[in-house]
Amino acid sequence: MSGPNARSRPTSRLELDERWARAAWAFLTEPRDAGVTRLLGECGAVEALVRLRAGRLPSRSGWDVRLPELDLDGLARAARHHRVHVLVPGDPQWPAGLDRLHEPPYCLFVRGDPDLGALAERSVAIVGSRAATEYGLRVAADLADGLAARGFTVVSGAAYGVDSAAHRAALAADPGKHVGPLAWAGDAPGQDLEVSDVGRRLQPHEAAVDGQRHLCRRLDQAWLGRCSRAVPCGLQALAHA
Repeated sequence: MSGPNARSRPTSRLELDERWARAAWAFLTEPRDAGVTRLLGECGAVEALVRLRAGRLPSRSGWDVRLPELDLDGLARAARHHRVHVLVPGDPQWPAGLDRLHEPPYCLFVRGDPDLGALAERSVAIVGSRAATEYGLRVAADLADGLAARGFTVVSGAAYGVDSAAHRAALAADPGKHVGPLAWAGDAPGQDLEVSDVGRRLQPHEAAVDGQRHLCRRLDQAWLGRCSRAVPCGLQALAHA
């Protein structure tokens, strides 16, 4: 069962709110954890957090390792300061495509217009390598420009290369009509976003950054777009894929 350190920090009243309890689980655990998804579906995030603090969940899960660091009040203050919205499944603004994933995100941290559902209704995901060729960058920019000009939301990964080319072209054609799923929660290190100073709708995923979270980000990106378009890359990019 969970150890005594699970109760080392006083609980916040926000832990009794389903939205913020889901944000807590996004901080405590990795995305795409089938056990967490099943637990939240069975009893909800609030009750699951109560059980975790009471030591009534298996210790082998490791879900309580970061519990002493959990500070929902601080997270809420940071969200207000940075104008970040917390979306959860069931919200009108939640993108329906994410519900088709076996393990959808526990919540989404959204900066900008929070209505991702409306943005995703008419959207295309543009994906490709960070080490794209000049031709690939040009194709990405042309695609994004044409799609944004026709009222589509461009979804890309907010990284170097193809992602950056797609975001910049979408901004130039129709500012604001783009979404960039990220693998971190707003102020975590590891960002390589080139368009953060002009981006309007960025959707940080869950807490820290590692390879698994970046793979989950790509899944979210694909399901946010009604269709996906892969942009050509060079042999060097393939070698690093």
